[in-house]
Amino acid sequence: MLTPCGISDMAIAGSTLKQRQPNEAMYVGQFGENPYNRNVTRMDSHGGWIANPSDLARFCTHVGGAPGVPSILKPETVAIMTTPAPAYPANSQAKCARGWMVRDNGKGNWWHNGSLPGTTSIMVRTSNGMCWGALTNTRTQPSSTINTALDQMVWDMVNKVPGWNS
Repeated sequence: MLTPCGISDMAIAGSTLKQRQPNEAMYVGQFGENPYNRNVTRMDSHGGWIANPSDLARFCTHVGGAPGVPSILKPETVAIMTTPAPAYPANSQAKCARGWMVRDNGKGNWWHNGSLPGTTSIMVRTSNGMCWGALTNTRTQPSSTINTALDQMVWDMVNKVPGWNS
């Protein structure tokens, strides 16, 4: 799945500082958290991956495709994946779909963020197909504080470049 996206550096993380991959960040816990006391290798399906922001953006671009970039998924799969779960009220702005948060019933922005002791991440695909990833090697308490700040920081950068968010 990663090779067609042009990604060769993603890997399942180790669980200890000694198992760090070459060029992998050292994770910094705050508020008594120890990033190295979890069995991260068991999280291979939901957050145990290490990646750089460029690879996150590449993957995100290939999930739905873009001009000149083939999708790794069928259009009907993308439609299912970005359809909000029925549990969310019709008036809520952001809704959980299948693996993504979405706006406008999947026709707006899609994103997924993550947080573990020692790391915070976000991957976004905008309604016009622009994709990005952002990572830190720590998190705050509550984790929603750094999630919101990281998301806002990248949106601020995108909005400063003419044509990026049109």
